[in-house]
Amino acid sequence: MLTETDPSDPGRDSAVDAPGDDPDDETPPPPPARPIRPGRRSALLARWGFPLALVLLAVVTVVLALIGRDAILDSTEGDVVRVVTDPAAPGFRVLVEPTPSALWVLIDDDDALIGLVVAGLADPEGGGGIGVLPARATTSDLDGRTFADLYAEEGLDSLAPTVAATLDIGFGDVAVIDARQWEALFAPVAPLTVSLATDLVAEDGTVVYPAGDVEVAAADVAAVLAWESPGDPAQARVIRQGTILSVYLDALSEVGPDVVPGEGDVGVPLFLRSFARGSHVVLVPETTESDGALVADLDEVRDLAIDLVPFPLPAEPGGRPTVRLLDGVGDQAMTLSIADTLVRAGAQVSVLGNAEEFDVVATTIEYHTEAARQVAEEFRSALGVGTVTFVPLAADSETSFVSVTVTVGSDAGEAG
Repeated sequence: MLTETDPSDPGRDSAVDAPGDDPDDETPPPPPARPIRPGRRSALLARWGFPLALVLLAVVTVVLALIGRDAILDSTEGDVVRVVTDPAAPGFRVLVEPTPSALWVLIDDDDALIGLVVAGLADPEGGGGIGVLPARATTSDLDGRTFADLYAEEGLDSLAPTVAATLDIGFGDVAVIDARQWEALFAPVAPLTVSLATDLVAEDGTVVYPAGDVEVAAADVAAVLAWESPGDPAQARVIRQGTILSVYLDALSEVGPDVVPGEGDVGVPLFLRSFARGSHVVLVPETTESDGALVADLDEVRDLAIDLVPFPLPAEPGGRPTVRLLDGVGDQAMTLSIADTLVRAGAQVSVLGNAEEFDVVATTIEYHTEAARQVAEEFRSALGVGTVTFVPLAADSETSFVSVTVTVGSDAGEAG
């Protein structure tokens, strides 16, 4: 189960994070965290209630001016039949860019990995979320090693692509954050009052920070993030990290984005300033302890990644089949749900838009090369509806890069 951290409850290992609320913000508060199952809409998307029009026009950063065209990307013959600029009109098509994403690699003074943060900006007006992954986590594809082991043995060059492959998403930015950088980032809002679930105990048994509400200075944040007390539950550190980062993002929301250090809207400052402008959520995957490692369910951490990065980059070039998704019924919410299902099934939605008419009854899944037949069948299984057919694209088509075209019919609503 995915859990959200609550900085105000020291007695719980998993609770609900309260985003920084603006009195004028009409965004509804998030519901309690729940299991995410294949085929469901993203928890973040459902929570913020993004209509598809926002996804088309903003969330995925629609690119309307690429190679000199204003809107339409058509057809199997490679001909642009007309220009459509109304997102609600039949025939509207746009290229989309992936959701901005980042991997933050958290290290201590000894250059040891203490945690990983996956960040995504799903809201163009400001806001998004982070997922905190344990340094000692392992999954079925790591051959018994943990992320901390991999970083210690092979460094960042191996860690970053391995995390990407594990989560099945790519990262637009990878940053290493050390103790000095944490101090600089926290300084504008420190000291922070943090609720600790357990005592932070030194090796000699001295209680340095007692359980409950404690004030943490900027100079001490890195140590508290890295702390491992003797006898603590294995997941104690990652839950504490989620709590601290949640308190930090709440504090940024109160004072505003201008206090974030760093020049320009790039890298870590870009994400933090966006979180400060809008709602944010902090997620921590549930794990079980085995031989000193934390075992995370691979499907769950991949669901977490898609919650944060609803339109991801592929983990490696060509790692996700490209999909053109067309609304054939005029139901934007249903088409957004279909998009989420396809992404969770491994797709990269590269073109979004509307079919030529809104009276499509039967959902179709067209694959455009023989190599894409298998993924088309997999998409059909994920959707639970659709007729799979082969339709070649002309080599000069402006969307010749698309592997599969899904046109949503009214039967998709019945299947859902």
